[in-house]
Amino acid sequence: MNIIKAFKQTLRKNDQNVSFIWLGNIEVEEHWQDQNFITIPGGHLRQTSEVVHNMGEMSLFLADEQDIVCLKQTPDEQFLDYIRNIRGFVPKVVVAESKETQLNITEVLLENREMTARLQRAASENTYLFPYGTSHLEAELSARLKIPLATPNFEICKYVNSKLYSRDLADRTGIKQTLGMKVQSLSELESVFEDMKDYLAEGPLVLKESMGVSGKGIIILDSLKKCDSIIKLLKRSAAKTGNKKAELIVENWVDKKTDLNYQFIVHPDGTIAELNIKEAILKNSVHFGHFSPLSIKEVHYQQIQEAATKIGKELAKDGFYGIAGIDAMIDHSETLFPCVEINARLNMATYQSWIQEYLTSPGDYMLARPFYFQSIENTSFKELNSKLKNHLYDRAERKGIIILSMATARLQEAHSKSKRRLYTVIVDRSKQACFERAQQVEALLNGENALHI
Repeated sequence: MNIIKAFKQTLRKNDQNVSFIWLGNIEVEEHWQDQNFITIPGGHLRQTSEVVHNMGEMSLFLADEQDIVCLKQTPDEQFLDYIRNIRGFVPKVVVAESKETQLNITEVLLENREMTARLQRAASENTYLFPYGTSHLEAELSARLKIPLATPNFEICKYVNSKLYSRDLADRTGIKQTLGMKVQSLSELESVFEDMKDYLAEGPLVLKESMGVSGKGIIILDSLKKCDSIIKLLKRSAAKTGNKKAELIVENWVDKKTDLNYQFIVHPDGTIAELNIKEAILKNSVHFGHFSPLSIKEVHYQQIQEAATKIGKELAKDGFYGIAGIDAMIDHSETLFPCVEINARLNMATYQSWIQEYLTSPGDYMLARPFYFQSIENTSFKELNSKLKNHLYDRAERKGIIILSMATARLQEAHSKSKRRLYTVIVDRSKQACFERAQQVEALLNGENALHI
């Protein structure tokens, strides 16, 4: 059973089916970040792009037929036909367009009384608002619609999502974590740098913001000189803004062999269900995809199960329930760090769960990744279908590439030479076949400029 179907069952009342109104407010962390805290240069999350704000279209591969998916632009009709051919249906779609491209879907809906009225009319007594993550904006929309959230309140979600919370939880449960310390002021940061300076001989230090995401709010410091420089920079910033408090983490660098991501459902009693582990693919500290099945040792799998059980109990104690995602890693000495950080929201792996359940067979391999490509004109599904037709998923052969979103492929990000994104899942019979197909698709999209992983 995929994680969404299982989660819906936990919300059923009087044995009636539950429906969701989906909000793809990806990078919700920008609304969890406290604007009065000192931030790392370049780490401010208000840089979330129009492409990211349209990634919610991937929900069309996850939502049920009776669900409503809220989008910022009208989907490509041929892409909807493509989804219908694969899934047998297309969920209901509500489009709330706005000229304000910097707004996420929740902000757009809050500005559009007509759309909120339409959602109210379409909702049943068993309808829940189901955002990617819950901030004060989703709470406001829930109140306006008089439709309950499927998640805990935003204060709990924000609290649990903090990297400071993750370290505290690992400390009190004995879960192995990297050497590091929390920082809540610049004077504390100076003191921590002094305490940890000897570790620079072994490798860099990592400075992280508590709500950093997608490579934002993280900086690598490989010398005392750089530590001094960042202190001076932050002091100048603090003097300019008047901010004195901070929520930062300083950790020692871990030479990683494998990045992992796992997610599960947390029940109110602290038990967990639907544990699913994938290998995470990162490029320059930014999430780039997932791969499964895993090739980790059995002892690591058992350690993750044990950590997930402990994490679930602690999350429930603090009022969190629903879907949680955890980042983990294995270093070159085969040491597992099972709780690098906790995400109190959906993650990219969530959007692959229907595909994993219904479009893969035992023994299949699955590679989820985006492709970045250049295009002067707006890209249509017809154009992509023509270019990639020999690689698109074949229902008879049960292998090929599945396109998760067209909205992100139709948008050109500013200040970039190659920023149209095509989010995909590749299903094939071996790991090598998945990566070979990815290279072939990359070549078709970008020719000699192909980016290989």
